[in-house]
Amino acid sequence: MDYSLYQNSVHFKTFLRKKPSLLLRREGLDPQWNPYFLLAQIQDEELSNFLEPDGFYVEGVIFLAGYGRVILSFQHWDLVDQLYAYFINALEELLLEKKQNTTFYFPDQPLKVQLTRKGLHSIVLQVGTDRSKSLPLKEFCILLFKEARYCFARIASFVNDRKRYAWGEDKMVAIEKCLF
Repeated sequence: MDYSLYQNSVHFKTFLRKKPSLLLRREGLDPQWNPYFLLAQIQDEELSNFLEPDGFYVEGVIFLAGYGRVILSFQHWDLVDQLYAYFINALEELLLEKKQNTTFYFPDQPLKVQLTRKGLHSIVLQVGTDRSKSLPLKEFCILLFKEARYCFARIASFVNDRKRYAWGEDKMVAIEKCLF
C-alpha cells in the first residue's frame, strides 16, 4: 500500500479478514497484509467468504491515515463493525454531550483509543501508546461516517436485517447536524 497518498488529507478504508486465515501475531503484519485481508468493496456473493452467516463476528481493519501518518493499520484488526460503533459513540460524547475528551478500548484487545477536542475544528486521536495526531474534526467525521455507513449497509444486507445498525445512523445524523 502506498502511504504517500495520505499526505494532504484523512483517509479511511475498511478491510475484511479473510477466513480461514491464521493470524498469530499482530506485529509486523502491515507489509504482509494481503493474504489475510481484502478491501470491503466486494460483491455481495463474496461476503460469505468473510462473514459468518449471522454476521456477528465481523473481523477486519479500519485503515486510517491522516496527513502523512498511518494511525490505524492492519496490526489493529478487530471486530470492525463494533469498532466503528465505538468511534461513533465517542464522537457523540465529544460533540453532542460536549465532553472535552473520551476514551474507549478496542472490542477484542486491550488497545486504548483517546479522542480529545482541540478547539472548534480539530480532534486529537491517540491509539495505544503511539503519539497522538491532530486531525480536522469535520473531515474526520465525514469520512469515518461514510466508511461506517458502507460497512454497516454491507453487513445488514448480508444478514438480511436492514435495521441492524439503525441506531448508528441516527447517531451519525445527529452528529452531522452539529458539524454543519
